[in-house]
Amino acid sequence: MIKKIEQDKKKLIEQHIGYNFKNIEMLSHAISHPSVSPSKFELLEFIGDRVLNLAISQFLWKKQTFKTEREYADQLALYSNKKALINVGYSWKLNEVIFWQGMKVNLPTIVADACEAIIAVIFLESGWSTVYEVIVREFSQKLQKQKFIDSKSLLQTWAHKNSLLFEYKLLDKSGPAHKPIFCVKLQVENHKFEIAKGTSKQNAEKEAALQFLKKHASIKI
Repeated sequence: MIKKIEQDKKKLIEQHIGYNFKNIEMLSHAISHPSVSPSKFELLEFIGDRVLNLAISQFLWKKQTFKTEREYADQLALYSNKKALINVGYSWKLNEVIFWQGMKVNLPTIVADACEAIIAVIFLESGWSTVYEVIVREFSQKLQKQKFIDSKSLLQTWAHKNSLLFEYKLLDKSGPAHKPIFCVKLQVENHKFEIAKGTSKQNAEKEAALQFLKKHASIKI
C-alpha cells in the first residue's frame, strides 16, 4: 500500500507548479517510486511521456520553426529530453517530496520520471487544455529560447574543410522499449573519440558531434 502525500508536500509542489491537485491517491502514486513500494509510478510515467511529447508536438506545430519532418523530429526530441525534465522536476521541488530508497537509485533520473508522472496526473484529472497550458508554461524557457544547431552538418563541413575522416558507431542501446537510451561513439581522424547518449541514435550522434566541435573547432555554438 502506498503512502499518501502529506498536505505540506502537496502544497509545496502545487505552489511551484501553479496547479491544485484533485486526486490525492493518484498524486501519491506519482511520487512513490517502486524502490519503496508497488505503485502506478511507472504507468503514470509512461502516460506522461506520451502527453509531454504530444503537447510539445502541438507547440512546435504552432510555432512552425521547422522545414522538414527530420527537423520537426529533432526539435521534439530536443525539447523532451531528460535534462529538461530534470530541470523542471527540480523547479517543482519533486526531489523534496518523492518517496524512494536505495543506494543504487539515481535521484535526478527519478525526478525526471516523476515529472512525467505528475504530467500524467494533471492530464488524467483535468484534461488536455490544462496539461498543455502547464507544459508550455513550465517548459517555455527551453521551448522558446532553445537555439537549434545541426551539429552533424557542422562537423561534416569542418571535417571536409580539414580533410579528415570520421565515423559514428553505436555502442549500446538500453532502457525500456518506450524510452530507449542510445550510446554512440564518434571517432574523428587524428583526434580522441567522443561518447554521447541520446533518446535516439540520431540525437546521440548530434550530441557527440556537438561535444567534439566545442573542443576542437573554432565555431561559435
